[in-house]
Order: sequence, then structure tokens, then C-alpha cells
Amino acid sequence: MASAAYNLEQRKIGLEKYIKIYGIELLNKIAREKKGVDILEMTTTDLGNLKKTLDTKGFKDFIITNQRLPNSSEATSLGHKFSEVRAAEKLKNPPKIPADTSPVYN
Repeated sequence: MASAAYNLEQRKIGLEKYIKIYGIELLNKIAREKKGVDILEMTTTDLGNLKKTLDTKGFKDFIITNQRLPNSSEATSLGHKFSEVRAAEKLKNPPKIPADTSPVYN
């Protein structure tokens, strides 16, 4: 049981930055909307994904003002590109591979 208490403390330390910015109540609200549990009960993977979302450029002011995460159209207007969009752009404009101009020896 001491291990669970230690893990909870470590999770709180990892969330300290976000708790100072958003407050624990707002973080819990966002986590419940996203995964149905409080932020301290989220899986490590889900918590990591949420942290990436919270760190996304332009989201901080929106989240504080609206007390929620932006939906996809709002996120796009804030300048965020979703992975599907980035993947489509890469397919449309594949990276150019320079021609191999080295001499061939037989």
C-alpha cells in the first residue's frame, strides 16, 4: 500500500505545474470529460496525452477562459494541426530524396 501512496505523491509532483496554472478542479473536470475519471486516477498514457494537449501552443488561454478543452474546429483556429492533417500533408508533399550520384564500380 505504501507503493500506491508513493505513486500518488509522484503523480502530484508531476502535475504541480498544471495545478498551478489551471487548478485541480478544472483539471479534474477536463479529465472526467475526456476519460471519466479524476486526473490523479488516469492511466499513465492518458495522463501523458492530456499533458501534451495542455502544453499545446494557444490552448492555455482558451482553457482558462472557457473552462474546457477546445473542440477540433476551435483547436484548428488556435493553430493546432491534428495528426491526421499532418499525415495527409506528408503524403501530399513527400520529402524529396536526393538522387544518388555516387559512381558505380563493377
